[in-house]
Amino acid sequence: MEGYPRLANLVGRKPEVAIFRRFGALNVENLLFLQAELVTLEQELKEIVEEDKHSDDPARKEFSTSWYALHESRMSKSRRVRLQWEKRVEIRKKLNEYNNAILLTTRLYRLERPDKDDLSLLRAWLQDPKGGNDFLSADGMNVYDEEADIKDDLFSLASRPGEKDAFTRWITGPLLNWVNEKVFGEGSFLPTRLTHPFAPPQIDPATSLYDYNDTHLQRLAASLTTILASLFPIASTIVLYFIQSTLVRLGVVVAFIGVFGVALMAFTQATRIEVFEALAA
Repeated sequence: MEGYPRLANLVGRKPEVAIFRRFGALNVENLLFLQAELVTLEQELKEIVEEDKHSDDPARKEFSTSWYALHESRMSKSRRVRLQWEKRVEIRKKLNEYNNAILLTTRLYRLERPDKDDLSLLRAWLQDPKGGNDFLSADGMNVYDEEADIKDDLFSLASRPGEKDAFTRWITGPLLNWVNEKVFGEGSFLPTRLTHPFAPPQIDPATSLYDYNDTHLQRLAASLTTILASLFPIASTIVLYFIQSTLVRLGVVVAFIGVFGVALMAFTQATRIEVFEALAA
């Protein structure tokens, strides 16, 4: 298996690398053109309606006040009598196209940007001879190339499971990279799953990636966070116990509050309001 089928197999097995282009500029351009078309059609309709209102034809005068008369005009042999109905039908189709494009583009922009580690993994896999063997560049379709400078135009269909705090990301990213390269002597791809905490990673033959289990990494991050959280009040209490000076104590309290705030940002996904509430408590 090679080329597009091999890439599709990788994405199927690891949904976090399902990264695609948003084509933001093209989508916006399409909306602008549809909008311009509708503006033109709207103006044409206004002119037609105005002409029908002042027409000598009694049937055409009724179009503005009688839907039935307008609807029946579609059966007329005269193209001028049918014109308002046909223009409204044309606008209806264009409006549907425009509204659908608006809704789809809105949903598209709500999709999150890809995780930088997942994007790095995909790029490394595509370039590695054991992975994609740079087939997209050979095909002239490598939208993931760093030189393309379109990272802001990419989105991910699925994000990594579990917490996304800075500490967990560090464990599953840089730390795991270092362990994989220094301990196991491998560094071709970004490891993403761990089969055993103290066992070397297994290579998945279908993707040529190291087979890791996110559950172990999430548990490791959660355990370390819990240990640090329990040690923090103990450490502050012990330090303050041995300080006799009131002024120094106040300084240490301020320092601990600052460290606590930084820890909240690094070890949790707390919002700014939640951080302020925790520090003020």
